[in-house]
Amino acid sequence: MADQAHLKIRNSTVLSLIPTLWQRLEFLSVPGIALSFWTLLVLVQVNLQGSIIRTTVLSIMLICSLIIIGFAGLRTWRLPGAIWIGILFLGSIASYLVIGVAVSFFSDTELQTRDLTRQVFFLVLTLAAMIGGRWIIERFGFETVLKWTLVILTVGCVVILATPLWREAGLLQELRYTRFTGFFTDPNDAGFLGSITVVLAVAFIFNRHKIDWLAFLALILGYAAVMTTLSYTALAACAGTIALLSVLRFYYRNLYPLRNMTIVLATTLISVIFMFITISEWDMASLFTRPPDPTPAISVLVEDETTPTPTPAPTPDGQINDSGTNGILDTFDDVSFKAIRGDLSTDEPSNPLSRRTELWAIGFEEILDSPFVGQGFMTMRSLDEAPLQYEYRPEGVHNLYLMLIGEAGIVPLAMFVAALLLMIWHSLTLPTSSALGKYAILGWVLLMIAFAMSFHHLLTMGTYSFFLGFSCAIVAFLIQQRRGTSSA
Repeated sequence: MADQAHLKIRNSTVLSLIPTLWQRLEFLSVPGIALSFWTLLVLVQVNLQGSIIRTTVLSIMLICSLIIIGFAGLRTWRLPGAIWIGILFLGSIASYLVIGVAVSFFSDTELQTRDLTRQVFFLVLTLAAMIGGRWIIERFGFETVLKWTLVILTVGCVVILATPLWREAGLLQELRYTRFTGFFTDPNDAGFLGSITVVLAVAFIFNRHKIDWLAFLALILGYAAVMTTLSYTALAACAGTIALLSVLRFYYRNLYPLRNMTIVLATTLISVIFMFITISEWDMASLFTRPPDPTPAISVLVEDETTPTPTPAPTPDGQINDSGTNGILDTFDDVSFKAIRGDLSTDEPSNPLSRRTELWAIGFEEILDSPFVGQGFMTMRSLDEAPLQYEYRPEGVHNLYLMLIGEAGIVPLAMFVAALLLMIWHSLTLPTSSALGKYAILGWVLLMIAFAMSFHHLLTMGTYSFFLGFSCAIVAFLIQQRRGTSSA
């Protein structure tokens, strides 16, 4: 009996310590959540595959996501505002995973644990961006949060523009692309970051009577980053989105100083001219042509070891150089800007639009075999009848909508599209007094829709997943503001 009484006293003592420990953790949670959120925004811009840096980055991102979800989850859930959009997005990704994996299991399709883990990770990242974005806006203010977001995105665009420096420093050793990428492995991912920056800068410009020099600087650097990535999806999406936002501004008959509007439209026009020049005058077909396959890789495939390995061409001083670059200036001249002029073949075979329409047609035929539950997880990312990709495997469908319905059926696709449409509806119904949020959200959603038409890997792309969740947080806050409710 004495031992039991002593045990009860000890348990009650331990339990009494929990509130004290929780209060201390609560004290640390405010800077912890804020630091974790901004750390996520920075680290989603680092995507160097197959390196120790990448593994470290993913580990830090996971820790930050868990901190946000753990400390801010319950608080954010109690805040007023719409949560249905976030639930639809998360439900879309979750149902895509569950249905896709189940179909793969019952159809004996091979499942890679690495791919499944990666998709779950980015689902957690999206949830953390939703919760963290909602919490940090309530804590620090809507415009302040977006201003710092613009600053970080602008720095990211500078990193993209400094790609030759990173190549010279050896930070981009696993180089597959000759276009500017920053710390991304895919230039189209870098193009998405530049596009997000451009739209947010325009939202700030449309929200000001006076010149916002930070926004104008972000606009110029964002467009420069998009153009140097040579991502035609990003260029076209940026131009179309800015045009629609400008038309909306005219519709509301609330024109801000003409010089602001002129600078935005002039910058957009320059990007459009750049896009059409590279397509027509400098020959799109030669600009995006796959370079000759390396001889060692081909010899492995055909089991012919008699083919000699090609020797790198000597430099003018007679030295052999196989590093892929002769210096910073040579990197600018011989890699990216020669590609812009059409003098250098890069990595995309033939015209990107015709290539994608071909892949969409192949994917659509496979979708018809099982339109309700799909064909299983990851099946649309490597189409059997598609052209070979760089790793000598068939290409994917290059369309997020087709990937969702093709791998998991109609349910995840319907939820995803419904969430996008709800975000557009709420952004359009916001009052003109919320111009910053209205144009930022509407622009971001239009970019997400456009990129989803051209790429299938977006749900495992850090910047796309983060801004998917962050956009939901902004919409929830703006709906609360419109309803005039007080925050908890």
